[in-house]
Amino acid sequence: MRRRSTVARDAAVLGPRLVWMLGSPRTGSTWLLNLLTFHPQVRTLDEPLIGAHLGLAATATVGASARSPVAGRVPRALDVFAEHDDYFFSTRYRDAWREPLRQLIMSRFAAQLRATGGDPRRNVLVVKEPHGSEAADLLVDVLPASRFLVVVRDGRDVVDSLLDAVQPGAWAASLAQVGGSDADRQRFLEDVSTLWAERTAVVLRAVELAGERRALLLRYEDLLKDTEGGVRRILEWLGLGVPDGIGEHIKRLAFDQVDPAHRGKGHFHRAAMPGGWRDNLSKGEQQLVARVMEPFLSQLGYDAT
Repeated sequence: MRRRSTVARDAAVLGPRLVWMLGSPRTGSTWLLNLLTFHPQVRTLDEPLIGAHLGLAATATVGASARSPVAGRVPRALDVFAEHDDYFFSTRYRDAWREPLRQLIMSRFAAQLRATGGDPRRNVLVVKEPHGSEAADLLVDVLPASRFLVVVRDGRDVVDSLLDAVQPGAWAASLAQVGGSDADRQRFLEDVSTLWAERTAVVLRAVELAGERRALLLRYEDLLKDTEGGVRRILEWLGLGVPDGIGEHIKRLAFDQVDPAHRGKGHFHRAAMPGGWRDNLSKGEQQLVARVMEPFLSQLGYDAT
């Protein structure tokens, strides 16, 4: 009983100190998370995937590889079934599930923070959740005291990196692989481009809902150009001071400091060079990807040509 009351108390105070790192996979989020851990008050969680569960694609209800009949869309169960009374997260019963969902998330994170030596009253907990970004708008609504750090990257570099990750022998090949035919490659690029576009649409909507105080959007390319400036901006946004030695910490985590045997094609640390998609995707593939992504590329300040 005592432990349960402690978790409840911790959950109550953690809310304003909870920060979600959202956007998309392969945007440098792991690098940024490691940069932020240098601050003594920052604790982290790496992809709890609650957002992925909440943002389940509606097509998954009929088959994991099923595709939407609407080209360029990955509709969520949250949206498709919202007006179905039997759906757990139905609009009609929102008042019944919204607060318990908030308590579940907060209690779960507070328990792990405490168990790993953290203190919800003084630590900031940064939750890296790029694979759960499809539920960003729901998280903004359910967690009204929490903050949202959105990291975006040129979507063409994102899908190029994802394609490399699922080649035979690559770092993510145990999770999925793409066949060697042009058709398999094209289908993969179309699917991940569509997912990137859907995630981007949701996180941009979430940023708008959260407002400037609760949401901060940064581009990966800008972080590469001025990493220390970007980290300082994040820490100041969180109300944290900038610790001494941050510059040296940034240098230690630079791409060129990774063992050459563990970086490059097929590795998790693949490249820190924007624009690689121009060399790695064929002209036809570039056109396919750009066709799906174009509105969001332009909105985020990327040249869509």
